[in-house]
Amino acid sequence: MVNARIQFSLRQNVEISRYTFEVFDRFEDDMQVDGKKPDISLRREGNLFLIDEKSRPDAEKALKMLQELGCEVYWMTPDDIREKFPLYDPSGYAGGTFSPSDGHFDAYSLLKAYKAKANSQGAEFIKGTVSEINRSDNKVTGVTLESGETYHSSVVVNCTGAWCADLAATAGVKLPIEPFGVGIEINSCETLAKEFGGECVSKVRYKMKQSDYRAEIRSTFAPEPEAVFYTAYGTEARLILRQAYEQGKTPPKGWYADYITMWTNEVSEMPEIAEGIKGLMPGASGEFYQEEYAKPYNEKYGRPPSTSFGPYGYDAAMLVALAIEKAGAADSDSIRKALPAVSKTYMGVTGDKTFDKDGMQASETYMKKIYTGGELKDYPLDE
Repeated sequence: MVNARIQFSLRQNVEISRYTFEVFDRFEDDMQVDGKKPDISLRREGNLFLIDEKSRPDAEKALKMLQELGCEVYWMTPDDIREKFPLYDPSGYAGGTFSPSDGHFDAYSLLKAYKAKANSQGAEFIKGTVSEINRSDNKVTGVTLESGETYHSSVVVNCTGAWCADLAATAGVKLPIEPFGVGIEINSCETLAKEFGGECVSKVRYKMKQSDYRAEIRSTFAPEPEAVFYTAYGTEARLILRQAYEQGKTPPKGWYADYITMWTNEVSEMPEIAEGIKGLMPGASGEFYQEEYAKPYNEKYGRPPSTSFGPYGYDAAMLVALAIEKAGAADSDSIRKALPAVSKTYMGVTGDKTFDKDGMQASETYMKKIYTGGELKDYPLDE
């Protein structure tokens, strides 16, 4: 299920959502085929955004803009919130903004409905991966697939989501969409400056799915940094580290990563390229983790866990199972209501799973790790 909301602080996003809601209102009628109407399970139960005192001026500014545009959004006091949502404890919040028209829908059913309607009107669907948007004299002329096939058209709709910038670039169009690692970059540089008096002397953002990152590596090391902090997933991390290793690029104080287990399994066959990298591993360790998760995992698969995703999945499944047992029902509302209570008593293999008042994990456990000799080992903070 996908959330649909009108509440944004950027006017353009609000306008897009308003149009989306208009489409939803007539969707079943517009997309019916041979008298059969699709069901996208649109449920408008509303979205509540809790606002603390610090964020209140920005929230009120956005609320004013939304109301001027005719959107159904209003302010709720802590008492209003407590009355409408008894499970919430609004203590510590100035209030919240609520839109009853917000909700969720089944995106897969929406896609199938569009496809069925297009089929009924003679559209032909071709399965393939577009590698390039073709153009001539600043006009789109079609697309080329990875198979080498070319299809001609004067109109191309780029619906590739997070990958749309890469595809648009093949037509010479630059889109400002670079989501991966940007937040980590900003927060890390701010923390380095405020808490340690340091400075990010270079900031290099890379594109995923490249085959060569040597230019980015040279750019990173050009100002001669004392240390390098980077974030990358599996195959990108392996390629970046291998090419840095081949160029002999090692900063005086070493490499640092955020979630080090995002790529350790990818470098197991060439551990030398990641030797000495320090980072964090979310989750818990110790005897309970070993007995409850690591040892059974090793016995079943013949190797120790190599990432933190497995134990997190284990804890999530256990919490849901306990919530179902407590509620005596398996519907989503019953599970949601039972989760806060079971989270307080469940002992997670990744640490304390207690929920806070917003239904989020209240605290997280991080282990300091260094990759050495092909293994993750503990290291003291002062190293």
